[in-house]
Amino acid sequence: MERKHVHFLLFFTSISLPAVISVTCRWTGSILSEGSCFLYESTPVFYSVAKSECQSKGGVLATVRSMTQMLESTVQAPDFSSVWIGANDIAVEGTWVWEDDGSTATELTGFWQYDYSQPDNYTATEDCVNIFVTSPTQKRTWDDECDTAYPFLCMEKDQITSADPAVSTSSAAHATSTTIIHASTSTATTPTIATTLTTSTRPTTSTMRPTTTSLKTTTKTTTSKTSTSTTPAKAPATTLQQSGASFTAVNALLVLSVCALKYLVI
Repeated sequence: MERKHVHFLLFFTSISLPAVISVTCRWTGSILSEGSCFLYESTPVFYSVAKSECQSKGGVLATVRSMTQMLESTVQAPDFSSVWIGANDIAVEGTWVWEDDGSTATELTGFWQYDYSQPDNYTATEDCVNIFVTSPTQKRTWDDECDTAYPFLCMEKDQITSADPAVSTSSAAHATSTTIIHASTSTATTPTIATTLTTSTRPTTSTMRPTTTSLKTTTKTTTSKTSTSTTPAKAPATTLQQSGASFTAVNALLVLSVCALKYLVI
């Protein structure tokens, strides 16, 4: 009996997802937008006063990084109003920098969505930037004189952040082992009985001598073998009975032969 084993390998796949950063705003009334907390102050003040007010809260005049932040952070501002944000070119005319970190206010370091002809430095002293709100969906940046009183937008510098553990997912393919058994086919051979009939006759002159007849019976037995047993197969009972019947038939044939010989001699 032949056995064949088929094995399937077990594979594991593991995927790690980045940690999720959670931000909690500290100030009451702050608006969370894209990871930053903004607080709209409706009291109109000069640019320098707005800057000091935000610093006293532990923040800074806001740096706006996208159109989404511009729209969401000033949602409380009425239409056709201006709101100070933290950008100016006080140090070098035409070079706009952010109050947050002193970086140049460009499209790469912050959202710089000027209105059509802005900045125009119309009075030659327009060094501070504000968001001009036309409608809830129409907002642009303008440059104006820093001594103009506008509401302002503060941004938290140290909002509370926390990172949830990275999520890891894994999948496994179960191993499978299959055994295929091929059974050997074995055929048992029934014992075969071979019968040999030998007849001997001697001619006589005056008296007839009985013919001497000898019967020789040769029995050959073939044993069957299987892959799981070495014990010789036994002849079925029905086969032995058939062998006895054959032997009786042979004896009857011999008797008839003797009678025929006597008839011929007579």
